[in-house]
Amino acid sequence: MYKKEDLIKYDYFKDFDMDYILDSLTGVVSRGYILGFAKHLIEKNIEFAFCMIDVDNFKLVNDNYGHKIGDECLINIAESLVREVGDRGVIGRYGGDEFVIIYIGDSRYEVVHPFLGTLLGENKVARKTMCLSTVSIFVTVTIGSASFPHNASNFSDLFAKADKALYRGKIKGRNCYIVYVEELHKNIDVHRKENTFLPDMFTVIDNIAYRKSIDFNTKLRMISESLVDSFNLPDAVFWFNDLNAISDMSQSVNKIDKSLFDDIIQVLNDSDYYATSDLVELKRKSPALNKYFTENVIQSIIVVKIGFKKIEGILILYENTIVRMWQEREIAMAIYIARLITILKMLEK
Repeated sequence: MYKKEDLIKYDYFKDFDMDYILDSLTGVVSRGYILGFAKHLIEKNIEFAFCMIDVDNFKLVNDNYGHKIGDECLINIAESLVREVGDRGVIGRYGGDEFVIIYIGDSRYEVVHPFLGTLLGENKVARKTMCLSTVSIFVTVTIGSASFPHNASNFSDLFAKADKALYRGKIKGRNCYIVYVEELHKNIDVHRKENTFLPDMFTVIDNIAYRKSIDFNTKLRMISESLVDSFNLPDAVFWFNDLNAISDMSQSVNKIDKSLFDDIIQVLNDSDYYATSDLVELKRKSPALNKYFTENVIQSIIVVKIGFKKIEGILILYENTIVRMWQEREIAMAIYIARLITILKMLEK
């Protein structure tokens, strides 16, 4: 896609063979060279924004339509990025379904934010229906951006901050763009240790749930302990309409006012779960809950409903030491456990 004349205006690319520079599928700059270009700009003290792009739910495209359609989707996005960015920067493929924009020039928030908004405008890079060879699919992306020198003075920090912004966008529900702001995003912990989620977690939980030799409350305590250990959490709390909160490990659950239950139900708003690391967002939804979590130094929460037709209880996971970006597998496991507890509670009746 890129031709030599498109890139040789940048000193970094002048001495490279184009056959090595470009990604073989999409025709944009390959991973090693796009990252090398970013490092080169930093060395030369040239201002730019480093924007990471992730295609939303791309695995589903491959699973449902096959890798050929997946490849066509990536090519379409790459072509759209090159066309829309033009001579304002360079597009690279980081790998898989991830791309990078090096946006060269004024990279202040008030410039980069509307630029990314333009990219996601109607029928441009994403938020559009792609008419591919055998199917039409609606595609969205999530973008995270950080700037040199405004957010970082070296590549390692720049990459980490763009990565934080990208994950913030994912946890907000994807199909959005986030420009890094130090005050809002500095405490985001993107990469948890691998041992925070055990591959056999489903087996462990099921073995606890269906043991006839232990009662319902003991099962809840054991499941809570497993969640705490696997997710590296301070606590996992089960709370029911007709019971007190059940958790032997909780440091703050005894302070929960029963009246807050209605506020939690309101925040759920007919959804299976609510997850946030943004107490400002929570304050808009429920000042009472925001006040409680702020007073108890709880910075990130997942709330999942227990019950099918009506909400009979909730499962609360929280983090009080960092601003934690909840991963999809953690949310999925919390929902699975809440549904399992719903079944167990029905069997207890």
